[in-house]
Amino acid sequence: MEQLCDEYLTSGDSAILLVAISERVSNRDGLEDVSNVLLLDKYQLLLAQLGWDLISLVIPRLPPTESRGWELLRTTTTLCSPKEMCLALLEQMAQLNNIAVFFKMMKPLQAVVLKLRPVAVVSTLKEVAPLVSAALRGFEGQRRLMDNAAGEEAGESGDEEGSGEVEAGTTLDEDLACNGLLLSIEFVARFVDLSEALTEHKTLLQSQCSNFLLSIMGYPLISMKHKMATPICSQIMHQVVRCRVGAFQLLQGEGLGDGEGSPPALGVAFFAYLLLVDHMEQSYLPMVIRKDYLLHVVLTHVKTLLQRSESRVMLKGLALLTAVLVPAHSLNSTVLDDPQYVDTAELLCRVIVNCPHKTLRERSMKMLLDFINLFDTPGTHKLYKSLCHSVKHSGLLGLLIFHIKNEVDAALRGGGVGSPFLGHSLVPLLDMMFVVRDDEDLLTDSDRIMGALNFLRFLLIRDKPGSNHTTVWSQASSLVGRFTDPLRRALYATKMHAREEIAKAEQSLMMMKSAPQDGDPAPVLTVEVSGEVLPGVSPKDELQALHAALQRLDMIECVLVRVEELLETAAK
Repeated sequence: MEQLCDEYLTSGDSAILLVAISERVSNRDGLEDVSNVLLLDKYQLLLAQLGWDLISLVIPRLPPTESRGWELLRTTTTLCSPKEMCLALLEQMAQLNNIAVFFKMMKPLQAVVLKLRPVAVVSTLKEVAPLVSAALRGFEGQRRLMDNAAGEEAGESGDEEGSGEVEAGTTLDEDLACNGLLLSIEFVARFVDLSEALTEHKTLLQSQCSNFLLSIMGYPLISMKHKMATPICSQIMHQVVRCRVGAFQLLQGEGLGDGEGSPPALGVAFFAYLLLVDHMEQSYLPMVIRKDYLLHVVLTHVKTLLQRSESRVMLKGLALLTAVLVPAHSLNSTVLDDPQYVDTAELLCRVIVNCPHKTLRERSMKMLLDFINLFDTPGTHKLYKSLCHSVKHSGLLGLLIFHIKNEVDAALRGGGVGSPFLGHSLVPLLDMMFVVRDDEDLLTDSDRIMGALNFLRFLLIRDKPGSNHTTVWSQASSLVGRFTDPLRRALYATKMHAREEIAKAEQSLMMMKSAPQDGDPAPVLTVEVSGEVLPGVSPKDELQALHAALQRLDMIECVLVRVEELLETAAK
């Protein structure tokens, strides 16, 4: 190898030397041998001239631990043009699959970038940020598996900050993730130092440093164990404050460049959580803040967190929303002209319907009611109307109808004057509730049907015909035509079908009991969902389910009979 290096210094022909280096470094311990030769003082000129080509050969073979290969890399980047080395390092880092090697390269990259002019530093940081974010997201798939495994514990622990601790021995190397985050913070901290010493391009560099820091605040940091994440989050928040970009500028996405390299929404949302829930660097916030304005700004980040499927992240969304709630009934209905308020309520509904963890569903239900109560009475009415239109889940619709009933009751107790839950403004809500579709499945929609029947029964008893504050008596004939009569017909057909199925199930069960024990096994009903066969249902279990369904239909009929009696009495 020394002979080839000497020949290059004499002839200037690099082709043979680079081929020899490529072949040697591909062998075991080859990189160490090549590094020992090239690090000799007499070959510094060679490193300076062939730096770009050498880096492309050396970096893919670097081990994650310190070695002579790393010393060769640092020496080469020191001797070559900073601009050339910066481009070469970024090109190689973008192709690296070894995350440990990627983050270990942050130090030599930092040394090179510090030699560039401030404008070039800003543009380089803009290129580095997505590379670092992508490397950190390499942990996301593993983290999701762990989060789902520990999701129930996360929901039941009652601690948004430290919920869902994962047992040791999991597949995620959290030490490696923490090391990558710490190296990323150390990388950008030097440029924060540099920005403090600048007079020209100071603001631009500070904004880009803030952008970089926010970009690493997504995965895996947002779903790490609280004990492990807190010191890292504290360091990041400290560096963000040093960048001297206003807190509200960051929360609103302002002052972060041209938007092309803006940080991921999840990182900014986690920044809001750390600032407002964990109270990290709380002095960073303005001394005086209008609470309704803070809610308006933060709702975007609440939505970002609630849109995720991981229980820990959704918990953070609920905690963040709790932290910025304003007093009940303090928001005017005109606020709902901004669609993000309705969007937030619909996201809470989605968590209630789709989240597999009971405690999270319960928390989301409580938060939904608290969120609705933030508005004045017209706003509450408007939000309920919007949700009754968008929500399709029978159980949730039943709960919404129950709470609307309470609002109507409160309005009647208040004298029945001026409330949007009375009079003609109530009609659109009643029209959405009191309807039976031609294809209505009474068992699937039983919660909504029962909720609507109980509400109608309440109206007919509570609101006397002479008062008619709710207009229910004015609509009595139309209610019979579009609700009670179609419901009666659907109920009759569904009960007949259920009785037929019960008869078949009883016959099947009798045949199974009378069949010889050594014969063929009894038939078992199986269901396949997305290619996966669910556990079989025995005839006995099927019969129990059918009887439960018939009992549910009987309950609906019981309330329907009472409603029909009240309507008939009024008609007479």
